[in-house]
Amino acid sequence: MRTLICFALGAAAVALTPAVVLAAEDAAAGQHLFAARCASCHGTKPGETKIGPTLAGVFGHESGSVAGFKYSPALEKALLTWDAATLDKWLQGPPRLVHGTTMFASVASAADRQNLIAYLKTLRSRKHRMVTLRINGSSHEVDADPQMPLLWAIRDIVGLTGTKFGCGIGACGACTVHMDGQAIRSCITAIGDASGHEIVTIEGLSSDGSHPVQRAWKAGNVPQCGYCQPGQIMQAAALLAETPKPSDQQIVDVMTGNICRCGTYQRIRTAVHMAATMPANG
Repeated sequence: MRTLICFALGAAAVALTPAVVLAAEDAAAGQHLFAARCASCHGTKPGETKIGPTLAGVFGHESGSVAGFKYSPALEKALLTWDAATLDKWLQGPPRLVHGTTMFASVASAADRQNLIAYLKTLRSRKHRMVTLRINGSSHEVDADPQMPLLWAIRDIVGLTGTKFGCGIGACGACTVHMDGQAIRSCITAIGDASGHEIVTIEGLSSDGSHPVQRAWKAGNVPQCGYCQPGQIMQAAALLAETPKPSDQQIVDVMTGNICRCGTYQRIRTAVHMAATMPANG
């Protein structure tokens, strides 16, 4: 039976806790089980090209080779912080479907589940280390794979949920934060690359909403549903820090990568011009 069980385990292995002590022979058995049931679709070496993402070091971010078949960032995010007990329970569940493709078949045997978890834990340990992040002026020790997207660390570990998940591929701008003053997409920036830099999220732009861009956004009643607006505000703030009096075209050029599904682009442009006239101290 060929399954895509490992497809769903890439990020879950990151969250296995040290309290779950599994014997080396379990990991060896899990490796054999992986080879028999998962290796046809998933590799364990960087750069392996198969239908699903590689589990090398439990990166979980390398796309497969089949057109239109891509790992679900939302699924990986959901699994990221699960512990071994929760993962074991999840492995017993019914098959899951993503884009009509069966990506996981349940593992009935408790021993098989334990062995798979043990093996994935050994993969995790190859890349797992403590990463220090400076976010909004405070240091945070993040116990995770250096390849973890900064967005997940910000939201799921540090607990700052103002920054939003939109696409997972850096195409929509909902996850925009500042790194050393520059606007970046946190969903495609690894925490290992962010370490040693100053990260600012929407929560750190101002503690009371008094930043000129935030005040202009309120005055212009910019948001509609509001989901994309933290990213819009962070992008606009970075623009004004570099170009204090931008032209319409400069605003369009910089803000184009931030998608608003409600179509508030005219209000956004007006608010950026308004913010450019406001004093920094309110």
